[in-house]
Amino acid sequence: MGKYRIAAFSILSASCIALAAQLNLPVRTIGGEEYYYRQVKKKETIYGISKELGIKKDDIVKYNPSVAAGLQKDQILYFPVSVFGNAEDNPRPESHNHYVKKGETLYGIAKMYGISVADLTAANPEVRYGLKAGTTLAIPSAKVEIDGKQGTPYVVKPGDTLYRLSVNFEVDLKDLLAMNPGVSPENFKAGMTIMIPPADKNFQTEPDTVFLLDKAERGDSFESIADEYNVEESDLREANPEMNKPKRGNYVAVPITNEINEDSLKEKEKIAYTELTETPNSDEIRIAMLLPMEASSPSPAKQALLYRDFYRGFLLAINDLADKGARIRLTVRDINEYNIHSTLDRYDIRDANIIFAPGKDNLLQEIAQFGQENDINIINAFAINNELFFENDRLFQLNTPSSYMYSAVQEYIEKTFDGYQIIFLKKPNSEDKPLIAHLELAELPKHVVNIEETDSFVCTRKTLFIPTSSDKDMLAQTKAFIEKVESNPENSGKYALFGYPEWTIYYEYDDFLKHTGAYLFSRFVMDSTDELDNEYHYWFGDKPINSLPQMNALGYELAKYFIETLEKNHNDFNAELPAENGSQIGIHLTRSSNWGGFVNTASFIFHYRRNGIDKIMIK
Repeated sequence: MGKYRIAAFSILSASCIALAAQLNLPVRTIGGEEYYYRQVKKKETIYGISKELGIKKDDIVKYNPSVAAGLQKDQILYFPVSVFGNAEDNPRPESHNHYVKKGETLYGIAKMYGISVADLTAANPEVRYGLKAGTTLAIPSAKVEIDGKQGTPYVVKPGDTLYRLSVNFEVDLKDLLAMNPGVSPENFKAGMTIMIPPADKNFQTEPDTVFLLDKAERGDSFESIADEYNVEESDLREANPEMNKPKRGNYVAVPITNEINEDSLKEKEKIAYTELTETPNSDEIRIAMLLPMEASSPSPAKQALLYRDFYRGFLLAINDLADKGARIRLTVRDINEYNIHSTLDRYDIRDANIIFAPGKDNLLQEIAQFGQENDINIINAFAINNELFFENDRLFQLNTPSSYMYSAVQEYIEKTFDGYQIIFLKKPNSEDKPLIAHLELAELPKHVVNIEETDSFVCTRKTLFIPTSSDKDMLAQTKAFIEKVESNPENSGKYALFGYPEWTIYYEYDDFLKHTGAYLFSRFVMDSTDELDNEYHYWFGDKPINSLPQMNALGYELAKYFIETLEKNHNDFNAELPAENGSQIGIHLTRSSNWGGFVNTASFIFHYRRNGIDKIMIK
């Protein structure tokens, strides 16, 4: 019928925009939605109507875009009741539970949600007896500040999508993704906890209903127009109550449902994620290393010399990678408490992809905050139990925290020694290792034996002996105890021994450990570094310091890991990060939460055998 579209104006759903004052206008229902409406009189202006209704001129145009070309007599203006009425405020994220993952601590969980340990414990009294992976905690009124914004935790429900959550909570899709750097359209799923940013007062989304304003021609009727646009005739009549029937030259408002299919929603999510995470098109890897190496000191401290070894090993790796075509820019600064601020102000630091920070608490905290403010990834390769990563999405914790290591060891013991009983070997006045507290939660029978008072022991069932102390004297007593156990033929093949990282350096007990088939755990490895040490000596003229881990080898290893990962992922750490079974440490990086930083969860089990030692990475 030769119609032409004049304009389209949108009716937004109840959850799309901040509420305004209720309008003193009649209401009609169109397509199940309620709208205020007002008919334009002769010679009326937008300004006059805005004064009458007490709303902004911009709002009239916003919800009725066709008036931008001028008001017309008898034209109907629509205002959604959901926007200008007394609709209730949108629901905000509800309080929820937290599923405890392996390695998490009360402190870490409290930090994650911006609450105190006392409040978390008060809401979950059972945690006084220990925190076990797989349990569920109630999280009281949590608010987390991320990049200066207060986020509220929300547990994703079946059927939720990133786009629909952005609409329901009136937040921009990019803001939602930015507050949850661990979330992407690909890994988004029910059951995960995310942070919802504050509602955006200017938020808008796709319209639920679009009104097409068209000019009727001779012969048109409500029935014919409804058929042409595939709408209900009753809805068409409700949208045009001033008309008995369309007449030539009349403008007819046609309500069209603006359907958004799943594919288009997913595409919107992918576009928002890509725009947020895309990096400059450059194949140069820019690395800054800020370490207190005390280069100007005639007698640097041992820790400074270890940092030097790390740096030199890093250089050897860069040399190897550059030979293979990698483009790397390394900036190194010898820092301390006095020059840290001026150093961070330098362009070549602010331009870095990653920064390696020292382990000293105050310097690490300063650099970590700088990285978060400037979107630079910060690598903590030295401090062990620093927990800044719970609240800093840019921080990488490379040394596996003790809680994660002990939890992984507990899980390994439960699986490997299923059907065993645990016998804790204890001596008076000895301090129990933290591992023991974790193993108290293990679902295996447990007993305590005073090693100094036990002359003999009969294994009535398969038994795992675990000393409660790692000191050398305890190892000597354990050896004597095991010899007594072995002297009884009834115990043959019925026991195993589990020990500590410190035992790896008591070389005089290697034969004993191999004889018993002992199991030890550690976050570090002691693989041979002879080849790298020789290269180190060739280039630098001296030998690296003997340490655990070997710092020159650690520097070499981490340089290769991060540079190759950055090359593969085009400077994007939101992509999948590879696991690495290294010569000094294992690497299995995972987000502490969808809004927190990365933590390495890899540790090792060393199984001593007569002909060698098996190295098993656990995570």
